[in-house]
Amino acid sequence: MQTLLVIALVVWILVGLALLGAMAYSLPLVQELRSLMGRSDRLVGKMNDRVGPVMDNVETMTDDALHISGSLRQDVEEIGHAVDQGSRSARRIARMAENRAAEIDALIEVAQEECESKFVSTASILGGVKSLRDRFFDGR
Repeated sequence: MQTLLVIALVVWILVGLALLGAMAYSLPLVQELRSLMGRSDRLVGKMNDRVGPVMDNVETMTDDALHISGSLRQDVEEIGHAVDQGSRSARRIARMAENRAAEIDALIEVAQEECESKFVSTASILGGVKSLRDRFFDGR
């Protein structure tokens, strides 16, 4: 049993030595890893310093683009309303012009009828006067 105890003790010592060796071997790796992490932190810090203003400019440009697009949308809507209003006004003016043309046509027709009536009456009166004249002067 003592032999077993000695073997176990030797195994524990070997395992301990192996662990110490592994730790001694990994210590430079851990230091290298810490150094690498420190450099990456500095690199990220520098990138942050450089990316920060770029992101601020991107945010400003985005805000400007939103403002411009909103302004353009409002202008387009106003133009659309103006075009609609102009179209309605043009249709109204066209209807008014058609109504006026119909009224003028009716007035011209009435005037023409009146003129024709007066012309026929005048021609008839002149024919009657001529007939009377011929009777008075032919009969002498």
